[in-house]
Amino acid sequence: RTPRHIIRVIVAMLDPKIGETCYDPAAGTAGFIAALFDYIKLANSTEAGIETVELDGKPIRRGNGNALSAAKWRVLREQTFFGNDVDPKMVRLATMNLTLRGLPAVRILHRNVLTKAMDAETRHALGLPEGYHVVAANPPFAGRVDKDRIIDDVKVGNSTATELLFLKYMMDNLRPGGRCGVIVPEGVLFGSTGAHKELRRQLIENNRVEAVLSLPGGVFQPYSGVKTSVLFFRK
Repeated sequence: RTPRHIIRVIVAMLDPKIGETCYDPAAGTAGFIAALFDYIKLANSTEAGIETVELDGKPIRRGNGNALSAAKWRVLREQTFFGNDVDPKMVRLATMNLTLRGLPAVRILHRNVLTKAMDAETRHALGLPEGYHVVAANPPFAGRVDKDRIIDDVKVGNSTATELLFLKYMMDNLRPGGRCGVIVPEGVLFGSTGAHKELRRQLIENNRVEAVLSLPGGVFQPYSGVKTSVLFFRK
């Protein structure tokens, strides 16, 4: 649902490395995770392992990761990518998408991170890290969550807006030095409510905002006509 050329730009700016953990808390069909995988493979391919294919009418370089050792391949396939989605259909599509790309061990959890907390014991049992090096996402926006269902960890004032709650969640789930590229409606940047101002205060005081990439209107039609930007920050 997110245009693939926009995903590729976000991933390139985040510049994920082998050995870093990568996370999408609203994974959808796993487009971001697939692009992160492709980027890391290309960065770890020799010229002999790179081919140029046409995608969306443009030449795209793709690598097979032939410079990776067997141990690093195991890390990439089993210990690098993590994700969730609230929709069971999306979880199935994401799982299929990743399996076809050679990532059958990546588990996309059926979970709403805004309404269901996860304790340390459960995280350990699922093999989830305490924080992530890279978060890349296009979380739902212009939605609302029932106030009494929102977990305390993601609350921002009295807001029930999913775009604010997801951004708070992602800020809290980055490890120190971790970086995030997230698509947000421009209301996040310019909204005047107390929750908007509080979220921006936390963003500025606890992170380093590195770039704001303004996207043209209509990028997400027909799903949404909201004007959006990509926010890049480092914890």
